[in-house]
Formats: sequence, structure tokens, C-alpha cells
Amino acid sequence: MKVKTGVYVLYVSVFLAFLFLPLAIMAVTAFNDNLAISFTRWNGFTFRWFGKLFEDSAVRQSLTVSIVTASATAIFSNILGFSAALYVQTLDKTLRNVLYVILIAPMLMPGIILGVSTLILWQSLGVSGGEFLIVMAQSSFIASYAFLLFLIRLQKVQPFWLEAAKDLGATDWAIIRHIILPFLKPAFYLSFVFAFFVSFQDFNTTLFVFGTKKTLPIYIGSFGRKGITPEITALSALMIVFACTIASALEIYRRRMNKQ
Repeated sequence: MKVKTGVYVLYVSVFLAFLFLPLAIMAVTAFNDNLAISFTRWNGFTFRWFGKLFEDSAVRQSLTVSIVTASATAIFSNILGFSAALYVQTLDKTLRNVLYVILIAPMLMPGIILGVSTLILWQSLGVSGGEFLIVMAQSSFIASYAFLLFLIRLQKVQPFWLEAAKDLGATDWAIIRHIILPFLKPAFYLSFVFAFFVSFQDFNTTLFVFGTKKTLPIYIGSFGRKGITPEITALSALMIVFACTIASALEIYRRRMNKQ
């Protein structure tokens, strides 16, 4: 048993190192006072790359575009996902299965295909690339994730709750407002945060529809040919801290909800 435990510990250690060691190394290089990004050639500890990062107007603009489009995408995807999940639950088993496959299909499609198809559709209607098309393109597949999250939560609604409400004279809207929506509150929070982060980091779909204003991933991707700068590693370090903070907050919220 001791041998098995040692193997498990070794496996988990290697797995975690595979996932997080590259991120940790990159984050450390953000504090290296070396113009050439390096983990081994250390020239001293510094915060100056973070200062230069916030002085860059292109970074500020792309960050603003990413935050605005990610927020709009999260809201729109939540509305679509919630509506679809609510409707699917009212169908019989056969229609439910057919619609389920249709609604999750965008999750399996390459982002490039979604981006190109969105661009072709809206350009034929006279709409050029920009924030609106970014939201439309990203929502076309992120809404599928939201749909799944809401559907999983809706399947936990007990039928006798709804039957009791109807026996007491509650209308369909009253049932949704006073029973369904409060019960789905954790799903709304989780779906919004998940959609926001998926939208924020999306590159493949956004590449075809961003127009003249770049999102942060598109801006960072433009350095692929020119070479990564220390400011980009500083930005990446900040994004790692932000993501870990949100993940921790969600876990704390989940544990509190489980205790209720």
C-alpha cells in the first residue's frame, strides 16, 4: 500500500508540475530586470515591467475592449442558455434529445469556423467587424456552455415544488420568479464567470471579427512574430493572479451554498 501511495503522489506531482510549472516560470520572468526574457539569466528583481505595462495605451485599449465584450458576451450567453434550458425541460424525451444535440453542437465546432460564419452572415447584412461581432461570434458557442450549466441545475428541481405551487394558484411567471430563478442563482453566477473567462481568453473565433479594435488575446498574439516582451509576461502574471483569485472566490461561494 505504501508503494501505491508513493506512485500516486509521484503521479499527482508530475501532473501538477506539467500544468503549473510553465505558468510559474513565466510569472517569475515578469520580475526579472532583463530585457531578454529569461528564467536562468537573472539580472535582479524589479517591478518596472508592470509600470511600463500600464503606460502602454495599446494594452489599456485592448484590455478595455476585452472586458466590455466579455461582459456583454456573458450576459447575452446567460440569457440564451437560460431560455434554451427552460424550454428544453418542457419538451418530451424525443424532442428534448434532438434539441439537446443541436444546442451543444457549437461547442464541438472549431472556433475558426464560427468566426468565419459569423463574419459572412453579418457582413451580408452590412455589419463590419467590431465589438458587436465579437459578442455575436463568441456567444454562438459560449451560450452552449451556459445551456448545459442551467440544464444540470434545472434537472435538480423537484416536480412536487412546481405541483404544490400550481395547487396554491401560482401562475407560470410566479413559479419562474419565486422558485426557478432563486434556485438557479448559483448557476447564474457560475455561468457568468465561466462565460466571461472563456470570452476574455478567446482567440480563434475573435481573430476573424475583431475589426480595428483588438482584444487582449489578439494583441498578445500579435507578438508571436515580433517576439514576447517583458511587459507581456507582466500582463500574463497579472492575469494568472486574477484567475486564481476568481477561482478561489467561486470555491468559497460553492462551499457556502452546499452548507445551506
